[in-house]
Amino acid sequence: MAQNETFNNTNHVSSKVIVGYIGSWNQYILDISDVNGNLYTHLVYNHVGIYRDGTIRFFYGDDFPKLEKLTTKYPHLKILISVGGKYNGFMFSQLTTDALQTFASNCKTLIQQYGLHGIDIAWENPIESEKARYENVLKILRQTLGPNAVITAKAPTSVKDFDGFDEVAMNKIITNVVTPENKTLKICNMNISERMR
Repeated sequence: MAQNETFNNTNHVSSKVIVGYIGSWNQYILDISDVNGNLYTHLVYNHVGIYRDGTIRFFYGDDFPKLEKLTTKYPHLKILISVGGKYNGFMFSQLTTDALQTFASNCKTLIQQYGLHGIDIAWENPIESEKARYENVLKILRQTLGPNAVITAKAPTSVKDFDGFDEVAMNKIITNVVTPENKTLKICNMNISERMR
């Protein structure tokens, strides 16, 4: 967390962006229902996966009903579902046009069914020939989810790895989290289970 960012345990922070990450595997050590949503403005649940036909794949069971309860308990909290990850993100490169549309439609259904707020694409380290497809995944997702959904993505961390991406086009699709001064915030990247110990 940035040094000047603060939060308290009873009232949510409205002027800061504080993102918590909770792994689907954490259900064995932390009940999602116990998450204190007042500590965060955004919560990213990672990961769910995808099959080649665009169907959503649950790795450790369906926690979405519990996430829905969090949105009711903490109305300010924006909850995103992260799709892909280290061992499943490569599947995005194998989706046909129809499967990609199915995936986007499935994401929309999940968001509407459980009162969630968006999708995080965790397609880690696409190779050079896959970068246009990566951008297309984001484009189709935005077209399907609409302008108000939050869409984030795990972007390459080095300038070299960003070569080949159309950054201008991507910035029009991906939701940017910025301060009122239009300066990117340093986001807290700590697993919730670690913070709650």
